[in-house]
Amino acid sequence: MNYLSNKEGWIILPMYGSSNPLKAGRHLKHPLLETFPLSSTNRKRVEKAFGVGKFKRVEYQSAGPLGQCYWTVDEHIRQHGGTAVYGWQILQWPKLYIQGLHHAVWKSPDGRLVDLTEKYPTDTRKFTTFAEDDSVEISLASPVYVENKYLALSASPVVNNMIKTAQAQLANNRSLAEKAAANGAVWQSGQGLRITHGIAEKLAPELKLVQAYQHQMSAAFRECADLHSASAALPRL
Repeated sequence: MNYLSNKEGWIILPMYGSSNPLKAGRHLKHPLLETFPLSSTNRKRVEKAFGVGKFKRVEYQSAGPLGQCYWTVDEHIRQHGGTAVYGWQILQWPKLYIQGLHHAVWKSPDGRLVDLTEKYPTDTRKFTTFAEDDSVEISLASPVYVENKYLALSASPVVNNMIKTAQAQLANNRSLAEKAAANGAVWQSGQGLRITHGIAEKLAPELKLVQAYQHQMSAAFRECADLHSASAALPRL
């Protein structure tokens, strides 16, 4: 499994970021996502479907790793002032689906909004599409799992399977984090859950599912990539 052990008998279970160990063969580590362009003809449709307000363009200046937006912004505030603004990062896998990922950006003392979090490797745009939304309460003392928003652009079952698998993976990760905390696990920002081998034994079913979902998601990403390559044959919604 994707664990890091140390001499003290603890296990570090990464919960975020680009640490998926599946690198070989036909597996993909990441979805082939990119920033949703504000010029898209789907913009009004997505804004209505997601129901989180108008999308806006914010500056991008990477200062922290993928999946660590809340803690990266918090550290940046400690060093430079300003505040955190919560909301949704709007991404797309062209012709397949559009995704709203709960996100944090930095509001500078002079009022600029800046996305400080590393982008997916396939996202080369120098800005982030963002929608402000303060309705979700965030605690930095534990892992954060907010259900993503999706709008399928294709009627293919491949896209539907990817979305359902992603939702199930997030639910399992949330359950694992809650049970681990109840059994004495320690959350370390930037690393993951620090659990003893004894706690790991109690969480064996959830831990097995972590590995299973890693494989399922990587396979789903590959199926989506193959589908995108054959985009001329995609059934549209």
